[in-house]
Amino acid sequence: MDFGTINTFHCNTNSSTVFGKGCSTAFGSFVQSHMGSIGLAGVFLIILQAFAVGGAIWLAKMTRDEQGAYP
Repeated sequence: MDFGTINTFHCNTNSSTVFGKGCSTAFGSFVQSHMGSIGLAGVFLIILQAFAVGGAIWLAKMTRDEQGAYP
């Protein structure tokens, strides 16, 4: 095919390889069927972030206390 020419193709909607439902419908049904797992993962991430913030606060407090020990 030469550069700049428009490619023509044959769209066969009767083929067995055509998807029956669209992307948003398929994704919506996936989310609905895995709602518990997604929620549990979200709660786990929130708890993990809370521990990370708590650790950062603890580390800052320990550093501040050690700075007073060395004049």
